[in-house]
Parts: sequence; structure tokens; C-alpha cells
Amino acid sequence: ASGEKLGDWASAWVERAGMPRVSVQPVVDRRGQLREIVIGQQATGAGPGARSAIWPMKLRVHVLTTTGARQYEIRVVNQRTTLRTPGAGKPLFLFANDGDFGYGHFPLDAASRRHALDHPELLRDDLLRSLVHESLWNAVRDAELDPARYVELVLAQLPRERNEILATTMLARLRAAVDRYLGEARRAALAPRIEEFLFSQMLSATSNSRRIACFRAFADLARSDRGRARVKDLLAGRIEVQFGSISPALPHIRTGRLRALAVTGATRLGALPETPTVIESGLRGYEVTLWFGILAPART
Repeated sequence: ASGEKLGDWASAWVERAGMPRVSVQPVVDRRGQLREIVIGQQATGAGPGARSAIWPMKLRVHVLTTTGARQYEIRVVNQRTTLRTPGAGKPLFLFANDGDFGYGHFPLDAASRRHALDHPELLRDDLLRSLVHESLWNAVRDAELDPARYVELVLAQLPRERNEILATTMLARLRAAVDRYLGEARRAALAPRIEEFLFSQMLSATSNSRRIACFRAFADLARSDRGRARVKDLLAGRIEVQFGSISPALPHIRTGRLRALAVTGATRLGALPETPTVIESGLRGYEVTLWFGILAPART
């Protein structure tokens, strides 16, 4: 219907096995200003003709520099394609598959990987953040990124992650990183911190899906005696979580029958000065207040 010749496309995308590994490398001038980006393609398979294989595709390259963020669209039809970026500024972060236009593996260059790990809060778009997380996870699988560093990323980002699908994926990858990629010694060293983190996240979760995902990760990764005892208590119904108003709960908190984990207002309560707010516990921007009003006709 389009009139386009599809022979080359079919040869690459239908008849050929494997997928491309698409890399980006910044080229800077003497002042460190981004001059151009070299986009390379390399086959992940080792079949006949793999070294010269090309998967033609259209990409949208996300470029973050000292002057701001911008996107460039480009067609990649060779093993090396040059994208000119005059006046872009000093490069901070590059990603070749913004918008998920392409298909393949999209690894980050070393500087972009460091920036993504150190500043995950700057990836505000949900899709871009998900794609970058996938790239980082592939780096763990390819032994290019220390799995303990990925664990640190999850521990830092999960409390403020607003996308439930990505949060669930991060928890699944956390489980895999600990079980499959960390050595026994490092797994044992990180276990208490991971257990406490997951237990806390489960108790403070604001959605059932997040709470269930945290519980599954906690039950799977609980290694210490305390962690396993908590799993048993949860399964037996001896540990329950609820949100309630202060008046009916306060007497039970004072007698020790209930333990206050956090208050939902922006500041701590005078009646519970030692209990942190949900914001202080790591969920930035969370505030829920309850108020009562009395209404009457005018001039009453």
C-alpha cells in the first residue's frame, strides 16, 4: 500500500536471526562541547554475515547536556552513522532509543551510565526511565555493571518511583540481582539492609500492587532469622498494616498494642513526636490530612 520496497527490510528483520547492539559515543571539541554522536551497530549473534549485518531503523536520540535536553531523529542504515549536534553543550547523558522507536540492545556509554546511576530523578518521563532501567539491567547481565550498584539504584529510587509497572519490574530485577549475580559474601553483607528496606516499603506502600510486589521480594530474599520470622508472622496474620485516624489509634499505641510507623501529614504530630512523617520515611510528596467541619445557615 505504501509503495515502499520491503526486500531489504524483510531480509534484515524477518529472515535474519538475532538483533543489533546499538551504541552511542559522543565526540567533543577542545572545549568539551558535543560536536557529534557516532551511532554504531553490531550484531549480537555469531551466524554467517553477522559482522556486516545491518538492521535499518529510525531512532530518536535523547541528548542531555549542560544547556538542557533535546531529541534528534535519525535513520540508521550503516554500521556507523554520524549525528551532528552543533551548539548542544557539554554532554551529560545520551540514549539512542528514546520513545522506543528501535529494536535491539541499547547500552549506555560509560559517562551516561554513571549519570543515570547518580541522578535517576532527572529521568522524569516514565517510558524513558523504563528504557534506561532496561539498559542498566542488560549491563548487569552482560557483566558490564556491578550488580551491587544496581541494587543500590533500586534501594534509592524505589521509594519515589511513581510508575507501578516499573516499580514491580525493579523489584523483580532486585531479586534476580541478589539471587543470581551477587556472590555469596556480598549477598550476606547486603541481606540485612535489603530485608529491612523491603519490609519497610511493604508496610508503607500506598497501593495493593506495590505492597504485594514488596512482600514477594521480601519473602524471596529473607535470609536472616529475623527476616524469616517476619515472613512467618505475615503469613500467620500476626503482622497487619492499616491507615487509621489518630484518635482511636492513640490509646493502643500508648499501651504497645499498636506500633505507629508514620503519620501522613506534612509535619509530625505533637501527640507522637517520635513518629516520622511518610515524607521523612522516603515517600517524597506524600501528604494526606483528615478534617471535620460544621456547616450552618448564614448568620446562624
